[in-house]
Amino acid sequence: MVRAGINSVSINPDATVFARKLVASIEQRITLEKALGKVKLDPDWDIPDPDERVKVFFKVVLTLTLFSQFILVSESFLKLRGD
Repeated sequence: MVRAGINSVSINPDATVFARKLVASIEQRITLEKALGKVKLDPDWDIPDPDERVKVFFKVVLTLTLFSQFILVSESFLKLRGD
């Protein structure tokens, strides 16, 4: 999950120290792999590269923005018509 880019996890309070150490060690390993140019990728993961995730995110935001604008325009039009 760390390789996939998660930024939060839910854990039991009694596992906090262990989880922090585990995530930190995985982050260090990933940083080292990137520095050495030996990033491990699991072919079974269906995770787009970070650039692709950013593109998808902005497409979703743009789509939602356009949809919300459409709703606002539609509501304004209906009010003008008296519906």
